[in-house]
Amino acid sequence: MTKKKASRAVIDQNILMEEKRQALTADVMHIDGQIFLVTTCEPLQLTLQCPIPSESQNQLGLALQGQLSILRSRNFIPTIVYVDPAKGWQGLTTAFPGVTIDLGGAGDHLAKVDAKIRRIKELYRSVKSTLAWNLPQV
Repeated sequence: MTKKKASRAVIDQNILMEEKRQALTADVMHIDGQIFLVTTCEPLQLTLQCPIPSESQNQLGLALQGQLSILRSRNFIPTIVYVDPAKGWQGLTTAFPGVTIDLGGAGDHLAKVDAKIRRIKELYRSVKSTLAWNLPQV
């Protein structure tokens, strides 16, 4: 038997992402008594979410650190995080070296992440309403 030579996949260099710097927008989502940190990344168009037990500064910091480390593990460079001026974010403005935490002004909206949260909630509610059983409370 002759062994067939393995061929490498051809990667089109035009589809590789040149820009590794990412601008993040983060907000807290409440759904069915649970709290999540939802973050969108631009220009990657990636949405990250993780459950958090509370909106405390410590919990928000741990959740954001996890999301930043996910991006960094894939060689992306988070540069700025846009957040609302909630109390939990105010102490985190200098907590992440190399990343600027930009607190918005009163009444400012984070349009991208707010739209994403609305879509997540709509999808959750539509799936939940079609289930033949009730979801257990966590």
